[in-house]
Amino acid sequence: MNVQLVPYDTIGIAQHTSPDSLSTDVSTPDSNHVISRRRNGDILSVFADNVWDFSLYTSRPNARIYFESIFSEDHGVFERQSPLANSIIQDSKLIILNLWYRRQLSVNSVMALWIQIKYLARYALSSGIKFADVLGKTEFIECRLEGAESRYQEWVRLASLYNLIKHLSQLSHQVNDFNLIPSVDLTKLVAEQAQERVDEAIREKIQTPVIPIRLLSELIEQSTETCFKFMEVVTEVEKAWEHYEVTKERAEKGEIKFGKWRKSNATIARQVWKYIKETYPDIANLVLV
Repeated sequence: MNVQLVPYDTIGIAQHTSPDSLSTDVSTPDSNHVISRRRNGDILSVFADNVWDFSLYTSRPNARIYFESIFSEDHGVFERQSPLANSIIQDSKLIILNLWYRRQLSVNSVMALWIQIKYLARYALSSGIKFADVLGKTEFIECRLEGAESRYQEWVRLASLYNLIKHLSQLSHQVNDFNLIPSVDLTKLVAEQAQERVDEAIREKIQTPVIPIRLLSELIEQSTETCFKFMEVVTEVEKAWEHYEVTKERAEKGEIKFGKWRKSNATIARQVWKYIKETYPDIANLVLV
């Protein structure tokens, strides 16, 4: 069955402002596939563009991805227009597209992962290899950690890279002919080095014999897991708020009918919140918690 996908950020918005839907059995969209539109329905970005503007689908200012930002001032016209550079940019676009459509990430989450994608793309270009090949290079980790000012900053970079690796691995099961798959060696080494920095942090925190080492270790491990869960919850709360704003705007325009609620003295905002709580209980419970 041919199922059409749309990004989570665009569910419920007016049809004329939505990007094109994506079929589940399509691995690569057409070059004119609409990525984003303006409020009046005019096309803002298509797949072939080297700048994707997501401004309409998030409250984040300057929500744009510049694919040519993988180039540095040292890259000349020949390098920028080479088949390798075009291939790397094409693969970067496919990753962003699938993170947004198939992994159903918010624009903010996609923008955060773009940082890791950009560094991988730059490494591939400087090494003269394809994007798929760099995902098998454990040497990339050393390059990515270069310039970090602390072990904590190294851990942040490794954790973000592991997050991208996890999504790419999942996409390999969701998308036909998706060959941008991290190698087992790269995945394992990123996880090990991230854990090393967590273990170092645990040892540095042990300053008194009052707290048993075993208990302290468990507390730090729980704190680390809580941080990861918090990052996931933040993304979901952002989705909930964006959905509330979109629903409120549609209600003010009369695109959503509240039935008997419109006869009450409650404000539009309260009507919308009541509508969301009854229609989307999972979102309401998340915010209430």
